[in-house]
Amino acid sequence: MRICALFPATIGLALSTMVRSATEWPSGSHVGPTARSLPRGELLALAYSEVYFKHVEYTQASGKVFRVTYWDIQGTVGLRYAVTDRLELGLRQVMYQDNHKISPGFNLPDDLFLSATLAGFGPASGHLRLGAHLTARVPLAKYHNVVLEPYSAGRIELCSRALFSLETAPGSPERGLTVDGTLGILNHNDMGKRLTTGRLDSIAARVPSQQFVWAIAVKLRRAPFVFSLGASGNRFLRQPPPMAYSRENYLYLSPSVYYRLSWWLTIGSTFDLRLHEGPDQTAYSEAAPRVGRDFDNYPPWRLRVSAQLALRTTRPRLLHRQQPAPVPEQAPAAERELVRQLAQQKLAAEEAERQLERIREERERVARILAKLREMIAAQKATPPGQPQKENP
Repeated sequence: MRICALFPATIGLALSTMVRSATEWPSGSHVGPTARSLPRGELLALAYSEVYFKHVEYTQASGKVFRVTYWDIQGTVGLRYAVTDRLELGLRQVMYQDNHKISPGFNLPDDLFLSATLAGFGPASGHLRLGAHLTARVPLAKYHNVVLEPYSAGRIELCSRALFSLETAPGSPERGLTVDGTLGILNHNDMGKRLTTGRLDSIAARVPSQQFVWAIAVKLRRAPFVFSLGASGNRFLRQPPPMAYSRENYLYLSPSVYYRLSWWLTIGSTFDLRLHEGPDQTAYSEAAPRVGRDFDNYPPWRLRVSAQLALRTTRPRLLHRQQPAPVPEQAPAAERELVRQLAQQKLAAEEAERQLERIREERERVARILAKLREMIAAQKATPPGQPQKENP
């Protein structure tokens, strides 16, 4: 938590790491990985920042009004690399996380996330893609079990997910409507773990905490924009110990918009709105104190800003359509004609570039169809012919 006077410093640190925006760890506010694979050899850098704040007024016994602003800020950077057309590896480092302690009031750094994704499976010319995703959370932070954040016990945790994607325009990632969804199980590996450092805290998890997580999003692509409306939630299959802050189920709605500034940079913004949170079940004590009055364990809203940078790509770098520069009327006629010809040639080159991109996408689609046909023919050749059936007399 931060008092108002500390806002400039904390927000400045968060914005310094701002640059899919969504995380790959269940937080009640994102969709996460998708079943659509990256092209082989593509390397992306990701950065985003999440922020939530709440203004509160307290009236002291003397009648004096005390005002305070509580903050929850997180800043993260990461990488995604496509080893093949089916296998993608990733890492994310949470650089800054408010922990709401007195001193220090932040984790710097916070936890590390390692992930592997198998994606892009499905009919070669079909609209459905399937995949699987595995994420490991490696605890590096000093404090865990943080209010306003998903439950974490401070041990290596694993989240496995099934992925699916439906596309109206297969092979054309910059156009059409897409539906992405995930279903997963998150294991916290916290059996025997005490959540506080208090000497009187003898409560530990008797069985590993576990929760079911899901997310779905509809995305409309109209280059250079992507508009998205997502929903995500969870359900605890085995709840954490009573000292945990985030023991409740939740449901979030998340509208987003992304803008592709150039072939190498995409920026975006997401607003998470909490639609449901279960009743507060935390056993508050001196070791796990309540933070403020009428304070929720999950934020009722959260704002995220993000950026994605293509460090290495195999895709064509399309040129932006530009209007030809005006030609001064006082220039000589020959010079004006030359400038007009150059402008026309530039527009023609840009249109040819776009045509090549469409041809490349069509070739990739046909190549997938041919590969599927070759697999079917090979499977038929490998299958021995069945025995002829005898006719009934």
